[in-house]
Amino acid sequence: SKSTSDKMRIMLESVVLNTNCFSVPQYTFQNCVNLTNVKLSSKTVYVYAYAFDGCSSLTSIVLPAGLRQINDYAFAGCTSIEELNIPSSVIEIRSFAFSGWSSSQTIYMGLSAPADGWYEDWQAGCFAKIVWAS
Repeated sequence: SKSTSDKMRIMLESVVLNTNCFSVPQYTFQNCVNLTNVKLSSKTVYVYAYAFDGCSSLTSIVLPAGLRQINDYAFAGCTSIEELNIPSSVIEIRSFAFSGWSSSQTIYMGLSAPADGWYEDWQAGCFAKIVWAS
């Protein structure tokens, strides 16, 4: 039988994070398959590993201007996001952050090239179109 937390993950459709939320802890929304919309706090600076992994219905998430780090598999399997804007403040993106993304998805980068802190395999398993700032 499914645990209460598993049932909540299935039911969850929309999330607005508190203004004092500085991070999205690892696994927080993993496999929330009905989650469609997320509004992060303007103070969020870290999205930890697997935070939104498997959120296959997620269509809308706005990353705040002060975001600094996107960890391993943070947005893996988020196959319904058509476009994602990565702010120029992001100094670190770790392994497989967007794994499972397809060529019908687009990631707009606030930077003109990866920052020094980005892992070599940040884009592994990702087939989304990457558009760099000019």
